[in-house]
Amino acid sequence: MNWDVIGILGNIINSAKNLSRSEKQSIYDTVSHALSRTRTIIAQTRRDGEDQPSNILSMTWQEASNQLKKIKNESILEFAETLEYKSKYWSNPANYTADQLTEYKMRLVQVEKELKQLTQ
Repeated sequence: MNWDVIGILGNIINSAKNLSRSEKQSIYDTVSHALSRTRTIIAQTRRDGEDQPSNILSMTWQEASNQLKKIKNESILEFAETLEYKSKYWSNPANYTADQLTEYKMRLVQVEKELKQLTQ
């Protein structure tokens, strides 16, 4: 087991404990909306397994990032940075490799997992 990963997850969980119930709800609502919108648009536009650029998704993820940046919490600010990467991704998906999506924690399942950890 990678002890660095365990330490990072521990820091995220401890940092998230300092969030108020309303902050957690705001984070959950904001990111859940972006996830839902993304799934809907992907279902309509993905061609041959390739994502197409989407101004709507780029703006959706940027707005989500901006909302999270209002919460002064280190873990949330790091999560907001991930959402900002997603915004950039949707401007031009062809600029990113599958490895980069995983490395930047931008895959939808990765965002959902972190959202769950931050809002429990």
